[in-house]
Amino acid sequence: MSSLPDHARKYQFDHNFFKRIDTEEKAYWLGFISADGTVFRTKENGRLLRLEVTRDDAKHLEKFKRAIKSEHHIYFRYHNDARTGKHYESAELKITSVELYNDLNGLGVKTSKQFDFVPSSLVHHFIRGLIDGDGSFGFNYKNRNPYLGFVDGDYGMVNAVLEILKAVCRSKANHILRASENSWFFHITGTFQIPKILDWIYHDAHVYLERKHSNYLKLQGLIANRSGSTPSILA
Repeated sequence: MSSLPDHARKYQFDHNFFKRIDTEEKAYWLGFISADGTVFRTKENGRLLRLEVTRDDAKHLEKFKRAIKSEHHIYFRYHNDARTGKHYESAELKITSVELYNDLNGLGVKTSKQFDFVPSSLVHHFIRGLIDGDGSFGFNYKNRNPYLGFVDGDYGMVNAVLEILKAVCRSKANHILRASENSWFFHITGTFQIPKILDWIYHDAHVYLERKHSNYLKLQGLIANRSGSTPSILA
């Protein structure tokens, strides 16, 4: 039996998937990896892409595997949160590839430089990937207003996404706040602005996080009737 970890074995997949961002899938997954992925060198000088999501979203990693024609396994990990005392389980996918590593870094993964490599016709797919990873949206029952927020460790990324969404929905929101020592966020509200943004993000969409897409559809109904009887925090 091989002693190599799963991600280091010679699995077949498309090493050149991110060579050029020219399809919905490539734009989306670039955004999702930027939000929820890690691209790094291992101690053994390997080049590794790591994606980790909650166990409930494990099927989303299967979508990525199909996109890159991967045979890699998905593993589940248990975590103990020392701060809250809670336990949770995550799904993890690790892929070793010099090509993926070089291409993703060449595209400026984790930074706003990525926008230079994503065609304007695919930007909404890229942002959908970012929102699926590090964004949230829902309906505030208290003030009957929908909202959308995004957080990231790169200020330039947060600012770039905000400026694009402001242009989409004609929002005047311009406040970027520090979420922590190493992250920033923005928050947009409005019964006109949020539907406009979400309709744009999901336009012609074929790949998305199922949980958030379902909540998008629910949110459409809440906004349409504005008569929810219980609080609804959606995504």
